Amino acid sequence: MQQVVGLVGYIASGKSTVSEHFIDRDFKYYKLSDAIRRECEKKGLEITRVNLQNVGNQLREQHSGSVLAQKTLEAAQDDKLVIIDGIRNPEEIEYLREHAQAFIVGVVAPQYVRLERYIKRAQERGEDGMTKAAFYRANQREKGIGEDENGQQVGACLEMVDYTIENTGSLDNLLMDCEELIQSNFLNGDIPVIE
Repeated sequence: MQQVVGLVGYIASGKSTVSEHFIDRDFKYYKLSDAIRRECEKKGLEITRVNLQNVGNQLREQHSGSVLAQKTLEAAQDDKLVIIDGIRNPEEIEYLREHAQAFIVGVVAPQYVRLERYIKRAQERGEDGMTKAAFYRANQREKGIGEDENGQQVGACLEMVDYTIENTGSLDNLLMDCEELIQSNFLNGDIPVIE
């Protein structure tokens, strides 16, 4: 039986680190934004956070709020253990639960911690334009401010999760929380029943 874990969290909350731990435990990694990246490339658009958000919203408006989840599950159909990163719309969660009995995990951290991570990550990557103002704009958009029902709604998604990892401590603490989640829910062959 396929086991699907979906990840939800605001920018720089630690989703990538959580994903890496699941990958180390033999989960196949998918990101909902991969379908958006392909669409941006088709349109000749630069891959930026704003373009990804805009094109993702357009895809949801043209097809459905669950279009990215649909495309991702199609790509993952042959994988037994799957981790899907980047859920940002409640319809994506509904689709994943309905079609894959997905277990949805929220990764949360205080805004000031996420801002520090965001700036540090940008400096390490040598990315220009990754300022406090850019963080706040992206964060507001992910909260759904100025977005319609097809847009970014991470806050609403976090209210729908089955389990929350609070990423407020050390990296070791985060990895121990991930391992506890994996050991207790996935390695015994059972996925939690969502009623």
